[in-house]
Amino acid sequence: MRIISQDGMRDINYDNVNLKIASPGEWLDDNIFNSKLFWGILTTTNISLGGYTSKEKALKVMEMIWQPRHWVSSNALIKDCDFVPGFERYVFYMPKDEDVK
Repeated sequence: MRIISQDGMRDINYDNVNLKIASPGEWLDDNIFNSKLFWGILTTTNISLGGYTSKEKALKVMEMIWQPRHWVSSNALIKDCDFVPGFERYVFYMPKDEDVK
Protein backbone atom coordinates (compact mmCIF):
# COMPACT_ATOMS: atom_id res chain seq x y z
CA MET A 1 0.00 0.00 0.00
CA ARG A 2 1.18 3.51 -0.80
CA ILE A 3 0.58 6.87 0.88
CA ILE A 4 0.81 10.03 -1.21
CA SER A 5 1.62 13.25 0.69
CA GLN A 6 -0.66 16.31 0.66
CA ASP A 7 1.54 18.07 -1.88
CA GLY A 8 1.91 14.95 -4.06
CA MET A 9 5.71 15.11 -3.78
CA ARG A 10 6.14 12.07 -1.53
CA ASP A 11 5.09 8.50 -2.17
CA ILE A 12 5.85 6.07 0.63
CA ASN A 13 5.31 2.36 1.13
CA TYR A 14 2.97 2.12 4.13
CA ASP A 15 3.89 -1.52 4.70
CA ASN A 16 7.49 -0.54 5.60
CA VAL A 17 7.02 2.60 7.68
CA ASN A 18 5.57 3.80 10.98
CA LEU A 19 3.66 7.06 11.26
CA LYS A 20 3.51 9.57 14.10
CA ILE A 21 1.79 12.86 14.90
CA ALA A 22 4.08 15.78 15.69
CA SER A 23 2.94 18.89 17.52
CA PRO A 24 3.53 22.40 16.13
CA GLY A 25 7.17 23.37 16.41
CA GLU A 26 8.24 19.75 16.91
CA TRP A 27 8.92 19.14 13.24
CA LEU A 28 10.58 21.06 10.44
CA ASP A 29 9.56 21.08 6.81
CA ASP A 30 9.64 24.65 5.56
CA ASN A 31 9.15 23.54 1.97
CA ILE A 32 5.56 22.48 2.62
CA PHE A 33 4.11 23.83 5.85
CA ASN A 34 4.72 26.43 8.51
CA SER A 35 5.64 23.86 11.14
CA LYS A 36 5.02 26.29 14.00
CA LEU A 37 1.30 26.42 13.18
CA PHE A 38 0.46 22.92 11.99
CA TRP A 39 0.21 19.46 13.53
CA GLY A 40 2.12 17.13 11.25
CA ILE A 41 1.81 13.52 10.23
CA LEU A 42 5.31 12.18 9.69
CA THR A 43 7.10 8.92 9.27
CA THR A 44 9.37 7.99 12.14
CA THR A 45 12.26 9.08 9.89
CA ASN A 46 10.67 12.57 9.80
CA ILE A 47 9.32 12.57 6.26
CA SER A 48 6.26 14.82 6.41
CA LEU A 49 3.08 13.68 4.72
CA GLY A 50 0.60 16.35 5.76
CA GLY A 51 -0.12 19.26 8.07
CA TYR A 52 -3.30 20.04 9.99
CA THR A 53 -4.52 23.03 12.00
CA SER A 54 -5.55 20.95 15.02
CA LYS A 55 -4.54 17.80 16.83
CA GLU A 56 -8.09 16.49 16.33
CA LYS A 57 -7.77 16.78 12.54
CA ALA A 58 -4.41 15.00 12.57
CA LEU A 59 -5.88 12.20 14.68
CA LYS A 60 -8.86 11.90 12.32
CA VAL A 61 -6.52 11.50 9.34
CA MET A 62 -4.55 8.82 11.19
CA GLU A 63 -7.84 6.99 11.79
CA MET A 64 -8.67 7.32 8.08
CA ILE A 65 -5.33 5.69 7.21
CA TRP A 66 -6.19 2.74 9.47
CA GLN A 67 -9.58 2.20 7.76
CA PRO A 68 -9.39 0.34 4.43
CA ARG A 69 -12.48 2.09 3.00
CA HIS A 70 -10.41 5.28 2.58
CA TRP A 71 -7.85 3.56 0.37
CA VAL A 72 -8.25 3.66 -3.44
CA SER A 73 -7.42 0.71 -5.67
CA SER A 74 -4.63 1.51 -8.08
CA ASN A 75 -6.50 -0.57 -10.67
CA ALA A 76 -9.24 2.07 -10.57
CA LEU A 77 -6.66 4.82 -11.17
CA ILE A 78 -4.75 3.29 -14.09
CA LYS A 79 -6.84 2.85 -17.22
CA ASP A 80 -4.63 1.86 -20.16
CA CYS A 81 -2.49 -1.04 -19.03
CA ASP A 82 -2.66 -4.78 -18.55
CA PHE A 83 -2.93 -6.03 -15.00
CA VAL A 84 -1.37 -9.14 -13.59
CA PRO A 85 -4.23 -11.28 -12.18
CA GLY A 86 -4.36 -11.09 -8.40
CA PHE A 87 -2.05 -8.05 -8.31
CA GLU A 88 -3.57 -4.90 -6.93
CA ARG A 89 -2.13 -2.01 -4.95
CA TYR A 90 -3.96 0.44 -2.76
CA VAL A 91 -3.24 4.14 -2.39
CA PHE A 92 -4.17 6.65 0.33
CA TYR A 93 -4.04 10.35 -0.57
CA MET A 94 -3.40 12.60 2.42
CA PRO A 95 -6.36 15.02 2.58
CA LYS A 96 -5.91 18.76 2.73
CA ASP A 97 -6.62 20.45 6.05
CA GLU A 98 -9.85 22.03 4.79
CA ASP A 99 -11.17 18.62 3.64
CA VAL A 100 -10.98 17.11 7.15
CA LYS A 101 -14.17 17.79 9.11
